[in-house]
Amino acid sequence: MIGKTFVDKLVKVKSLQGREEVVLIHIEVQGQKEEEFSKRLFQYYCKLFSKYDQSILTLAVLTDSHQSWHPSNYQKEVFGFSVLTFNFKTHKLLDYQDKKPVLALSSNPFAIVVLVHLIFLETKKDPKARFLMKLRLTRLLYDRGCGRDYVINLLKVIDWALVIPKDLELKYKEQLHELEEEKNMSYVTSFERLSREEGLQQGLQQGLQQGLQQGLQQGLQQGLQQGRNKERYEMAKNLLAEGLSPDFVKKVTRLPDLNLTELK
Repeated sequence: MIGKTFVDKLVKVKSLQGREEVVLIHIEVQGQKEEEFSKRLFQYYCKLFSKYDQSILTLAVLTDSHQSWHPSNYQKEVFGFSVLTFNFKTHKLLDYQDKKPVLALSSNPFAIVVLVHLIFLETKKDPKARFLMKLRLTRLLYDRGCGRDYVINLLKVIDWALVIPKDLELKYKEQLHELEEEKNMSYVTSFERLSREEGLQQGLQQGLQQGLQQGLQQGLQQGLQQGRNKERYEMAKNLLAEGLSPDFVKKVTRLPDLNLTELK
């Protein structure tokens, strides 16, 4: 291992018993099977110990799909004589496969994260099943009635991990809007992924609604254009408020005189 190396996460903790000992916990998230993974963790341990001279506990979170891969130590022998044994703790997310009902009922947000990852592994080759599970997890969050930040952060995890084809994504967003109306909540705009820019969100939603009635392609184009117009209005409004001349604002935003007059 040459040059700079970076651990995934390093935290400093103290014992609950109030002892003065400080322990560094190295958390390494590993997404695929790696033959020299244990050796690499040992190398991290050596560098951390050399730098901090503190007690260190290494924790590996295994998110791979190999059920039988459970590394837990690194050993070194010289001429048949054991000169080194380095142990580390592991948590394999696949080991929670038979605990999914418990995860779904847990109030711990990390339980949902684990559940999302298990669904990701299970539905890699089945987009329709992933769509159904994505919708079910989303409804679960809304049914719990948790706080806004809690729901939004977990919706981001679900949306990022459980990627589905665009046709199913549109169907998911449509049902999500219906769910928000049913629950009288409005979290979806906080993690919209179909719009490329924040200013296009409202225009895209309008375009989607019209697209469902008059044709999806036409609706998307109109929604994008409305989003761009909204951005131009906001920019013009801010520039005028700063005291810039209407001619300059018109040149920058390309809005007609009539629209600028309405903003004054």
